[in-house]
Amino acid sequence: MNRDSGRSFIVKKKTVLWILYIIVLIPICLELALRVISAKPYIQTDYHIEVSPPKAFTGHDSLGIVLNPGNYDIILNRKVKFHTTHTSAGQRLVPDTNSAKGRPQLAFLGCSFTYGYGVNDEQTFASILQKKYPKLDFHNYGVIGYGTLQSYFQLESLLKNGTPPEVVILNFASDHFERNALTRKFRRAMKIGFDRSMETAREMMRTSNFPYLQNPEDSINYERWEDLYSDWRWRDKLASVNYIQTQSDKLADSSRDLVDISAVIIEQMNKLCLENDIQFVVVLLDEDDRIRRLEKGLTNQKIEALKVGFNFNSPEYTNVPFDIHPNQKGHKLIASKIEDRIKTLIPDE
Repeated sequence: MNRDSGRSFIVKKKTVLWILYIIVLIPICLELALRVISAKPYIQTDYHIEVSPPKAFTGHDSLGIVLNPGNYDIILNRKVKFHTTHTSAGQRLVPDTNSAKGRPQLAFLGCSFTYGYGVNDEQTFASILQKKYPKLDFHNYGVIGYGTLQSYFQLESLLKNGTPPEVVILNFASDHFERNALTRKFRRAMKIGFDRSMETAREMMRTSNFPYLQNPEDSINYERWEDLYSDWRWRDKLASVNYIQTQSDKLADSSRDLVDISAVIIEQMNKLCLENDIQFVVVLLDEDDRIRRLEKGLTNQKIEALKVGFNFNSPEYTNVPFDIHPNQKGHKLIASKIEDRIKTLIPDE
């Protein structure tokens, strides 16, 4: 080896070492810099669910999740206890409903807020209204984790397979914007959160597919439970990994108009109701800027919207700090807000 080739080898070696040094140094510096500005690894806030007997809910190939018929005792976060009954038709029981001939049928569609997660059968706002207005029949189709797409499918099923109700009341909450678009934020909350909530969740949801719209003009897509979401390696240990994945998630959804996506689904539900001579009402449970924008759009489309303005962070009307779902007092408040609309449906004496 001559002197020039030896020097060239040393230079190349130093260059490679510097490159390796920089590759190692940059992630360390990024981690330290993020820690300085109080960034942290991801901290999972677990939600604990106990169900007796097991499997009150099960996976579904197009709805994501459905109710298993039976009687169940459920405890949320070891504090909130309630009893629930699921009918053979896949509904939450509304005591005193008997579908008598000639009695107007009202279908409540929605998520766990409609279902009554955290209160007994007779304490849901559907049951409260049923007891107060025995000349009507209320049906509770609410299911935990549902967005408006699942409600749309339920409405289609009611029209095809049963006696269509005279009135369909869609209960919409701000959470549904994320669910209808299956955003990364909701994917993580559903997949990681539900997987860790109870031991049977992973097996129970194994065959599930969740519907969503990527954009308002797109057809409905489905995502398998196993593909719904996964954390990057070391997200719970390194602030840098958590920061990069969080920003990646935000970027993936930044160009999507969540309000328009939800509005399109609601418009299709309204169209189905008009075609079948069904009264359609959208109950806006809570309120934020997106809800107000949605309300304006519904008004322009001549779709009836009823504002409730419920506060899901209220310790008085929810099970906070253990759970954000309405408590018994909260369901009474929601029932009182819907009641004025219900009065117009009572048959004449």
